[in-house]
Amino acid sequence: MALNLRVPIVKDKISDEEYIVNKEETRKARTSQENLKDKFKRWLWSDLERADRLAKLYNEKYNCFALRKFNGSHLELPGMNPIWRAKIKPHQLNAIWRIICTGNALISHPVGAGKTIVMIAAAMELKRLGLCSKPCLVVKDHMVEQVSSEVIQLYPKARVLIAGSAQMSKQKRQEMTARMATGDWDIVLTSHTGFSKLKLGSEIVKRVLEEECALVEAEYKTAKLGFGDESKRAVKVLERKLDSLKQKILATANNSTKDDTIAFELIGIDTIFYDESQDVKRKELNTKKDRVLGVPNGSSYRAEDFYQKTRYMSYVLEPGRGIVLLTATPLSNSMAEGWVNQLYLQYHTLQQLGLLSFDSWVSNYAEIKVSAEITAQLTIEVKSRLALFNNLPEWRTLFWQIADVLSEEELDIAKPTFNYETVEVPATTEQLKFFESIAKRAEAIQAGLVEPEEDNMPLITTHVRQGVIDLRLLQYSVLSKFLTAEEIEGLKDSYTKVDACIDNVYRIWKETRHTGATQLIFCDMGTPNKKNKNRFCTYDKIKFGLVAKGVPASDIAYIHDAKTDEQKDALFRSVRYGKVGIFILSTEKGGVGTNCQDNVCAQHDLDCPLRPTDHTQRRGRSVRQGNRHDHVTIYRYVTQGKPYTQADGKTVAGLSPDSYLYQMSITKATFIEQALSGRSSARSIEDCSDVILSLSEAMASATGDPRLIRKVELDNQIGKLLIEERDYINQQLNIKRELERLPGVITSLVDKQGRISRDLNRVQDTSGKKFRIQLNDGETSFEVTKRVSAGQFINQFALELEATGKCGLFEIGKFSGFDVVVERPELFIKRKGKGKDKVDCLLHLVGEERYTTNICDNALGTIKSLEYLLSDRMLVLLQQTQNAIASYQKDYDDLAPQRDKPFVSSALLAQALTEREELERELGLGVSASDVTDVIAS
Repeated sequence: MALNLRVPIVKDKISDEEYIVNKEETRKARTSQENLKDKFKRWLWSDLERADRLAKLYNEKYNCFALRKFNGSHLELPGMNPIWRAKIKPHQLNAIWRIICTGNALISHPVGAGKTIVMIAAAMELKRLGLCSKPCLVVKDHMVEQVSSEVIQLYPKARVLIAGSAQMSKQKRQEMTARMATGDWDIVLTSHTGFSKLKLGSEIVKRVLEEECALVEAEYKTAKLGFGDESKRAVKVLERKLDSLKQKILATANNSTKDDTIAFELIGIDTIFYDESQDVKRKELNTKKDRVLGVPNGSSYRAEDFYQKTRYMSYVLEPGRGIVLLTATPLSNSMAEGWVNQLYLQYHTLQQLGLLSFDSWVSNYAEIKVSAEITAQLTIEVKSRLALFNNLPEWRTLFWQIADVLSEEELDIAKPTFNYETVEVPATTEQLKFFESIAKRAEAIQAGLVEPEEDNMPLITTHVRQGVIDLRLLQYSVLSKFLTAEEIEGLKDSYTKVDACIDNVYRIWKETRHTGATQLIFCDMGTPNKKNKNRFCTYDKIKFGLVAKGVPASDIAYIHDAKTDEQKDALFRSVRYGKVGIFILSTEKGGVGTNCQDNVCAQHDLDCPLRPTDHTQRRGRSVRQGNRHDHVTIYRYVTQGKPYTQADGKTVAGLSPDSYLYQMSITKATFIEQALSGRSSARSIEDCSDVILSLSEAMASATGDPRLIRKVELDNQIGKLLIEERDYINQQLNIKRELERLPGVITSLVDKQGRISRDLNRVQDTSGKKFRIQLNDGETSFEVTKRVSAGQFINQFALELEATGKCGLFEIGKFSGFDVVVERPELFIKRKGKGKDKVDCLLHLVGEERYTTNICDNALGTIKSLEYLLSDRMLVLLQQTQNAIASYQKDYDDLAPQRDKPFVSSALLAQALTEREELERELGLGVSASDVTDVIAS
C-alpha cells in the first residue's frame, strides 16, 4: 500500500451499506505505515553493496553535473556610460558573463540587486559580440518608461525601439512591428502585454503543438498498459488533453483570421530577456495528475505564448540559447514552477534525462503524499497532494546549470539595515466571537454538516485574514451568524490593528515629516474598489484616520490611484522625491517592479501575505539599494488570540489565527530561500504553495490553544533531527567504505616504504670528484665525469625528442645505481621561460621506485636536479610515506569504534515523535480532519 502511495483507512461495518471510520485504528494504521516506510528507507541503505549499487545508478544519471563559476571581472563593456561602469558590481559582471557564455540563463538575484542593469548590459554585449542581432527586453507594463530611461543612461548612443502597451495597440501594432523588422535596433523594449501581441506564424505554432501532442501521446500509451482505477483515470485525463491539443492544431491549421502585422519569426528578434518571469509560470503541465492537490490546473495565454516562442528560438538557434529570465522569486507559489523554468531554459537537458514530462520530473524531484478527503456525497476519497521537494541537492545542481541564484547575504550592496517589530493588538470582544465561530465552522466541515460549496478551508482562511484586520471586511451574512445587529453596527467604534497602525504611522510622520521621509503600508484586504463603494475599504479607514489626526490628505497616496503606466511612473517619482509621505500598497500592485525606496524610513505590514515569497517582495520595496535611510523598521501587526486556560488553571497568552498564519508563512519563506541559495543541507523541503489553514489548525488557533505552537515547534525539531539522522546514515556508509579501503591503502604504503628504504641503501657516492654517470646514445655506452658535459648530453637528447615529436620513456644511462630515464609525455604544457634551450621533458631515476624531476634550461641545473633526487628527495619521500602510514592508521583507529555506533539523537527523535503523535491525537490531527465523518455511505 505504501509503495503505491495509498494510505490505510480502517472502517467498521455497521450495516450492509454503511461503514463508520474507526479514527483511533486509522491513526494507529497510519503511524505503523509511516514507521514501515522509515524502516524500509533505513534497510535500503543499510547494506553497503546495495547502497553503492543504487547510489551509482542515481549518480550516473542525475548527480553528474559540475557547477561552473563565472568571473566577469575582465568585461570592459564598451559603450557604457563610464559613470555607470564604475558603479557596476562584481555579481552583475559575473551574471553578464554567464549569459554571454551559456546563452540561456535565469538571473535570480534579490530585490534591488540591479537585475535591470544586468539585462541591459548583457543585451548590448551580445549585440556587440555578434552573438545576437536584435535582443528584445520584455518588462512589466508599468516599467517600460523607467527601463527605457535606464537604457539611455547606461548606453547614451544605443538605438532603442520602445514598444509599450500603447504602441502595441491594435491601431499601431502593424506600424510598430514593421519598424521592429526593418530597423537595426540595439534593443527592442516592450511590455509583457505588448510581447504577447507579437504573434508567431501558424506553421511554428502547429509544430510546437505537435511536439507537445507527441509527448502526451507517449504518456497515454504508457497509461493504457496499466491496471486499476488510477490507470483508467489517467487514460481518460490524457485522452482529454490529447483531444484538446489536436483541436488546437486543427484550429491553427484552419486559422483564417486576417492580421496584417508581421509574424514574430519575421521580425528578427533572436534573444529574449523576460523580466519578472514569474508572470509566465502558468504553463500547461499536460499531466495525468489532475487530481493532485498542489499541481496547478489550467494555463495562461501569456505563458503558452512565451513557451511557443522559446521553442521557436531553439529551432532557429542552437539548443540552449536565446532565452534569459529575470526574477527575484523563481519559486513563488508551487514547486511546479521549478519544472516550468527548466522547460523554458533546459528543454534539451530534460529531454536527455527523461524528465521532459512533468510527471517524470515529479517522480524524481517531488513527493506526493496521499490523504483521504471527504466528498460532497459524504464519502471518503483518497486524494494526493504535491507536498515535498525531494532530492534537493541534485535538483539544485541541475537547476544551477542555468540559474544564477544569489541571496541577500551573498551580496555586498549598500542598503539599509532593517529589523522586524511585531505590534500585538488585543482582539476585540467581537473578534473573539469571530474566532469561536471559526472553530465551529471548522468542526461543521469536519463533521460533514456543510457542503464544500458552502464552506471550506480556503474560504475560512480568507475570512480569517479579513476578520483580524477589521470585521467589517466580512459580508453581513457572515457577521450575522455570530454577531447581533447592534454589535455589527458598533464595529465602527472597535479598536483594531488598523487603528494601531494609524497611531504608529502618525507618530512616525510627526517625527520625520521635516525630513521628507516616506512610510509604506502594505495591505491586501479591503483595497479600493470604485465599483462597490458601499464595501468597507481598509485604505480609506487608514487615510481618514490619519487626516483626522492632522496629516494632509495630499501627503497620502494609494497605488490604486495610478491606472496607466505614465500615472504609475509619476506616482513613483512623487514618492521617491518625498512629495508623498504615506504610500498605501497591495502586494499585487506594489510588490514586483515598484521602485519607490529613496526616502522610506518605515514599512507597515498590516496583514500576512498569501504567498510565502511575498514577504521578500514587500521588504524589497524599502530595504533596497538607493534608500537614503540607514535603517528601516518593518512593523508587523498581529491580532492577539483568546486567552487560554491550561489544565492547571493557569491562564496564558493565547494563539490567534493571525499569528499562526504569520508563523507558517515566514517559516515556509525561509525554507524556500535556503533551498534555492544552497544554504540548507536538507534533501527535502515543503512545497511553497499558498498558506491555507487546515481544519484542526483553524480550530486550535481560534480557541487560542498554545499546544498548536508546541506542535509547530515539534515539527521543526523533528525535521532537523530527521536531517541529522539522514546525515548519520550517510556517515555510517562512508565509515564502512573507509574501513574497507584503508587497510589496502596502508599495505600499499608499507610496501612503498620498503622499496624506498632499499633504494636508499643502493645509493652510491657521486659527490665532488667522485661524480660518474654512464650514458648511451643508442649505439654506444660511455662514462662521463664532468657534470656540465653530462647535463649537455641529457638536454640535447630532450631537445631532439621535441624536434622530432617523439613521445614516451627513453632509458639513456645509469647513475649511482639507478636507471636514468627521459620522458616526453604525450600531453604536456610548454613551460614559460626565456632562452632557446627550453625543454619540456621529465627526468627520472628508476630503482624499485621512480623519482622524478624536471630537465632544466641549463646543463648544470639538470645534473644538480638528479643529485638532489639522491641526496634529499628520497629521504623526503620516505618521511612523507611514513607520515601517510601513520595518518591513515590513525584514521582507521578513529573510525573503527564509530562503526555501527547508534544515532546520538535517536532517543530525542523518538521522544519528539511520541510527543507529536500524542499532541496530534489530542488536537485531532492524527487523522486528517478531512479524512473522516461519523457515518459514510459505502
